[in-house]
Amino acid sequence: PIYVEAGKAQGIIVWNADRLSRNSVDTGRLIYLFDLGKLQEIVTPSQVFKNTPNDKFLLNLLCSQAKLENDNKGINVKRGLKAKCERGIYPAPAPTGYMNDKYAERGNKTVLPDPERFDLVRKIFDWMLSGLYTVPQIRIKSHKELGLTMPNGKMIGHNSLYYIFTNPFYYGKFEYPLKSGNWYKGVHKPMITEE
Repeated sequence: PIYVEAGKAQGIIVWNADRLSRNSVDTGRLIYLFDLGKLQEIVTPSQVFKNTPNDKFLLNLLCSQAKLENDNKGINVKRGLKAKCERGIYPAPAPTGYMNDKYAERGNKTVLPDPERFDLVRKIFDWMLSGLYTVPQIRIKSHKELGLTMPNGKMIGHNSLYYIFTNPFYYGKFEYPLKSGNWYKGVHKPMITEE
């Protein structure tokens, strides 16, 4: 549509009309370009839409149907994530010390202890709970003594450590979505007790 608005093109070739719009603003923009005479036709492998009332109505209908499908997918995804949470399955990337189960059946992919990092992260909790170390000291100590790194190989950051030490996931609970007030008891193995 940018080239059409600028007068550099008068038509659009697209695989399917529903690829042109996922919202009412984009659909209205296409119809408006037809009304202005800047857009002459939209060509798909199975159909050509021209600047006629019937073609514009059909294009509007097809784009509206695409929006409906897109909106329904969003609702279904949210419903699926909520159902997963209600079963105690954390529906997001696993925190440090854990890993997502890549091999479980879709919808049942749980969070498992990371065999490389679980015990290391548990050790840094012990250091923190001892009261002998600050978070910056734990950061250095965890790298030098334990070789704890993030999955990308870099040294764990200060923010990551503060996140670990304040994240209820480590004692078996999680909030999803964040700041929603919706709390769930996870089926994952807790690393520490709530106390």
